[in-house]
Amino acid sequence: MGMPINIVHSSGSGPQTPIALDWTLLPFSASVAVVLFSGTASYSIERTFDDLDAITAGSARWLTDPTLSQWQTATGVTSYSTPIQFVRLNLNALSGVVELKVVQGLPA
Repeated sequence: MGMPINIVHSSGSGPQTPIALDWTLLPFSASVAVVLFSGTASYSIERTFDDLDAITAGSARWLTDPTLSQWQTATGVTSYSTPIQFVRLNLNALSGVVELKVVQGLPA
């Protein structure tokens, strides 16, 4: 996957398209940010250890990121140092513009 990933959302609700991370990179390092540009939004960041190449996103066990609140309403940042396979933005409500940013570090 090319890095970094920047996806702007100005409408929609519910789980958005999952973004694949390379869980085989060691040491593993990934950061995820949601930037609230305008208006209001409530969202969560979710991650899964499941392989979405083998099952559907609806069958995966999605875990809400514990660093951010369940329905975060301001810009938020989280990071991962243990391997995960996919992350996604879950929009509860959106009356504005948010940008999802994902960056994964590469081994030196």
